[in-house]
Amino acid sequence: MGTFVHQVLARVFRTALEKDARRGEEVRALAAGGLLEEAFSRVEEEWKGRPNPPFFLRRPDWPHRRRRVLRLLARAFEDDEQFLKGDAEIVAVEEAFARAAPELGGLEVRGTIDRLERRSGSHFYLDYKLGSTFPE
Repeated sequence: MGTFVHQVLARVFRTALEKDARRGEEVRALAAGGLLEEAFSRVEEEWKGRPNPPFFLRRPDWPHRRRRVLRLLARAFEDDEQFLKGDAEIVAVEEAFARAAPELGGLEVRGTIDRLERRSGSHFYLDYKLGSTFPE
């Protein structure tokens, strides 16, 4: 479910960037105006079309769970304090990175940043966490 939600969020932000909506308030307006539901439905359709769709999409209670997950995502986009600040400028989505970490003996660290944004002259790297507890 976490990967599914990440793909929905990535699709919302990518589509917003394609529409040249980079500010948090612009993305929020697009999400509330139907983009979130559209992205959710498209990812859901793609995943259901897989040869072996994930179990959560095949469960009889999926329509109920679907509404719940969509409501949670909608609330996240409404959150101007934690998830998406109105003055944020979206720079990149699902950005891959790799660099050597001298402090780790030159070990190459690789990964994907869920979202990169600029606020108040600084860059913020965001990694979504979908667990039930808030990370410290």
